Amino acid sequence: MKNIRLLNQVTVDNGLTKHTGMGQVFEAYLMVTLVDFFGDVPYSEAFDITNLNPATDSGESIYNNALGLLDQAIVNFETDAPAEPTFDFYYQKDWSKWIKLANSLKLKIYMQRRLVDPSAISSFESIIAEGNYMTNVEDDFQFTWGTNNTNPDTRHPIYAANYTPTGAAEQVDICLIG
Repeated sequence: MKNIRLLNQVTVDNGLTKHTGMGQVFEAYLMVTLVDFFGDVPYSEAFDITNLNPATDSGESIYNNALGLLDQAIVNFETDAPAEPTFDFYYQKDWSKWIKLANSLKLKIYMQRRLVDPSAISSFESIIAEGNYMTNVEDDFQFTWGTNNTNPDTRHPIYAANYTPTGAAEQVDICLIG
């Protein structure tokens, strides 16, 4: 999260809106996932290096912040940028798919909030009516490992470490329990 915020600080300063949007989606995704697994978690004080015991933020406030990040990300994906990321291992620079991901994360948040916030239902229905959310496997938010073995090595780390010109470097034992 700290690296995402550092990235976004640099990208905002340089007008790299697509990079910024990606960072905003990553941050929203991480925070929503933490809330879904653990409930209230540190967020607003989490990156203050002088505070060794950050207070927790409510899940509601984190969801609200995530919705704001996702709205900003959508704007950033729709804005022309002076440069695009060199690598996009998720959607290969298809910004419409990034927007679908952002809207799908918003749907998830609205579904989580529907029982405590009646307005979440209308927000949910609005996104569904637009139809701009993930609807098929091609839209999946799935990291695609590359095949490049030179700098940068884009292969999966275990694959890269185990399949070398001289043979496998390590044996991976698989245990099947059945």
